[in-house]
Amino acid sequence: MHTIQLESIGACIPELQEIIKTHWKELALFKDKAPLDPQWELYKAREARGECIFVTCRVEGRIVGYVCAFMAYGLHYRQTLTVHMDVIFVVPEFRN
Repeated sequence: MHTIQLESIGACIPELQEIIKTHWKELALFKDKAPLDPQWELYKAREARGECIFVTCRVEGRIVGYVCAFMAYGLHYRQTLTVHMDVIFVVPEFRN
């Protein structure tokens, strides 16, 4: 069974530990100069302020994809709430 839902990124961090390594290995540039080291505390702080949107795709309860974006009032549009994509990823064997 596939499900897609809003979830707490803070609550999902333990599950994300391995998936983000796959994500990083496939898509990151300059791996030799920029090691993977997420600032999880900042994700959790933004989530606590209501600024983080985290959507997961699960198969049989396992996270196989995710989207993370941040909401804030635009730097150029003070009165307009905007969303900026942080990351999007689907585990390779679940693509298509």
